[in-house]
Order: sequence, then C-alpha cells, then structure tokens
Amino acid sequence: MNFGGGRRVLYRDAGFEPRVEKDTVELGPEQLVVVGVAGYASILHELGTDGDVLVPVSSEKLAVEFSSQGKNVVRGVVPAQGKTLRVLFQQFGADGFPVRSWGGAPPDGKKMSELLVIRARQAGKELPLAIEYDKMIWSGLSWGAAEIRQGSFDPSAPVEIECSSSEKDALRLEARVYAVVYK
Repeated sequence: MNFGGGRRVLYRDAGFEPRVEKDTVELGPEQLVVVGVAGYASILHELGTDGDVLVPVSSEKLAVEFSSQGKNVVRGVVPAQGKTLRVLFQQFGADGFPVRSWGGAPPDGKKMSELLVIRARQAGKELPLAIEYDKMIWSGLSWGAAEIRQGSFDPSAPVEIECSSSEKDALRLEARVYAVVYK
C-alpha cells in the first residue's frame, strides 16, 4: 500500500514483528497500522501500540475439508495438531453475498455466538473455545471466529469442528482452520 509522500506498508506472511523504518511499515498476519500523513505525521499524534491485543507471529491455513451436515451446518476434522487452532466461518446467501444474522437488541436480544455457533470436540468431549464475538451487535454479523488454545486439547488426536447458523433460510457456510502461534 502506498501513502502520499512515499510511505509504504508491506505485509509479511508469518513469524514477523512489525517494523517502522523511515517511510516503510512492515506488518505480519492480522497486524493493523494507522499511518498519519502531513500534519498528522508528528509525535503529537502518536497513538502507540495496544499491548492487550495478541497478534500471532505465525498463522498457517490447515487443509481441513468441511462438508454439509444438514441445513446450515458444516463439519470438518482437524488432524492431530499441537498449535492453537483458529476457526473462522462465514455464511452466504443464494446470491453469493454474505448474510448478516442479528439477534435483537439488549436486554432481550441474543448474543451472536448463539446465532453463529462454533463447537469443537475431541474424542466426543466438548473443548473450551475462546471467542470474542459473543456480543449483541446492532448491525449483526455474517461470520464467527473462535480459538482452541494450545494446551486445552490432546495434540496427538484429531479435533472435530462444527459450525452452524440459526438462520431460517438455507445458506452456504464456509469454514477454515488455521494453526496459530503466539510469542
């Protein structure tokens, strides 16, 4: 990406710490940058970094085949894996466009994680998931994301992933799994 004045943002695939040098910013997977130009490129407008957000140093897409298990349900099996597993899924309508689900407003609305559900099992036992989209979101979402943290499952056995949508219309669900590593 090129910003006025010759500033560039470069993206790296994995195992990368962000770097800022002169007119170049290099980012790794899932890293985000805000670049100030002209009068906003001064120390007065420095935003700093957010130490609360964990960004993986590597993220590798795994070859997991998901298949339909009925209306608005897909399931796939992740081979034995010793890294944190990140599951992403999205729902699409017959027109190919993403479909947003919405559970209503508080206090009686439903959280997004109740409408767009991700489950993980190993040897028939439900695994704990780390999720951040379990909110009542005014605009709805077309996607869900969860992590199965390294150490919370047996790395020598496969993990079954199931993603489902509570939408009434039949949708096409797409799911992906990544092996991620944090510092």
